[in-house]
Amino acid sequence: MHLGTDVPLEPATPPQTPALVTVGNLIARKRHADVIEAMAMLRDRWPQLRYTIVGDGPERAALHALASARGLADRVTLRGRLSHADAVAEARRASLFVLPSVAEAFGVAYVEAMAAGVPAIGVASEDGPAEIAGAGGGIELVPPRDPRALAGTIDALLSDAGRLTSLRDAARDTVVREFTWERCAEGVEAVFEELMR
Repeated sequence: MHLGTDVPLEPATPPQTPALVTVGNLIARKRHADVIEAMAMLRDRWPQLRYTIVGDGPERAALHALASARGLADRVTLRGRLSHADAVAEARRASLFVLPSVAEAFGVAYVEAMAAGVPAIGVASEDGPAEIAGAGGGIELVPPRDPRALAGTIDALLSDAGRLTSLRDAARDTVVREFTWERCAEGVEAVFEELMR
């Protein structure tokens, strides 16, 4: 059983210009740098692409320096730590929620974005993203520590409006079916009923 999320009444409206968002502590295992490297590979193909990072931590200065070194200082925004509600709202304004984290047990941030119809990208070797993908759809999985593969997936999704629309619908459907607070409560209740028997 996992933590759930609230599902907004209506899916989010996709942004006018392509936007990536990550919500997570700025620590090495979250692999924010991989997204910046992927952005650098996509710089000429997607000149309007922007990347917003929500969170704080010891990697902040290094990420800022990397964005500057790759010529992306004006395309990568480090928002710092936000309230939970503001962080979720930021994730739900994205074209894609991107968190290529390693050592990710579950990652409720994926389903919080997906609940509004924002497709996610996670890492294939991690239990959490793999479980979310197995529960339905709306999340794409990439190899760990591979910015080139990440760039390829981002490019493929942003280039295919029909596929992106299907992923938006699948993301929301997966959360509604498997990762709401109601579903979480049903699971807890079932465990207690089993124990009582």
